[in-house]
Amino acid sequence: MDNTKEVKFKRKDYPPESHILDSIEKVSKHFETKRDYIYEFCGMIQASKRWRVSRHLSVSLKIWKDQFIKDKPNRFDIADIIEKVFLKCTSDDEIDELRGGLLEALLIGIKGGGISSLNDYQSDLNRGWGAKVYLKADNHTKGIYYECTKNKSSSCGNRSTVDYGEWDGNTGNFYECKASPKNIGCKEIMYMDFLKSELDKRDIAHKIHFVSPEAKFNVELKLDEWGAHSSFIPVGYEDLIRMAN
Repeated sequence: MDNTKEVKFKRKDYPPESHILDSIEKVSKHFETKRDYIYEFCGMIQASKRWRVSRHLSVSLKIWKDQFIKDKPNRFDIADIIEKVFLKCTSDDEIDELRGGLLEALLIGIKGGGISSLNDYQSDLNRGWGAKVYLKADNHTKGIYYECTKNKSSSCGNRSTVDYGEWDGNTGNFYECKASPKNIGCKEIMYMDFLKSELDKRDIAHKIHFVSPEAKFNVELKLDEWGAHSSFIPVGYEDLIRMAN
């Protein structure tokens, strides 16, 4: 371990609505234990893009839940969590925020447990969620903030956080989570590219991942559209299943 180099995280993103935050905590804790239905859970995140508050949400949830738990009592708890939190959403924007949060919760759980166990800047646990990244090299620490000056796209803008990150003393892993690969935009690509350049500058070993509940191939295609496939690691449901085993 090179003690002259270090990565820390500090939560900066605004917390989601309380019911969404509560579900993220519960789901992340749930997937701390190995589960055999990650593929089906990812399928729910994909299917829920069609769930709207004004379009018979309770009916859509019942259809999904009945199929998800059929003859599988070990799925009852997580199914109840999902049904209750979607029914608490009061707008389609909340549903969209929830979908992304559930993917983050799945990843966090697989990687080591609930969000309450994640670190802040002063913690010894080097994991972060919705967190600003602080890089230390040769006794100099810098918080990473990308300020957009190119305005390549209407979706671009300033960015200062990763959805999830971890540092094991040797390598930093950084993750951007999107409920659909098509939502990977200029802001996410440019921030991660800037973060990569800052890590390279300090010779800090790292891997940068883009995560989706869809097939890995779909993430690869989207990164290819940005000319970024060689810089970043695409992660699909296949990889999430493998990571959990």
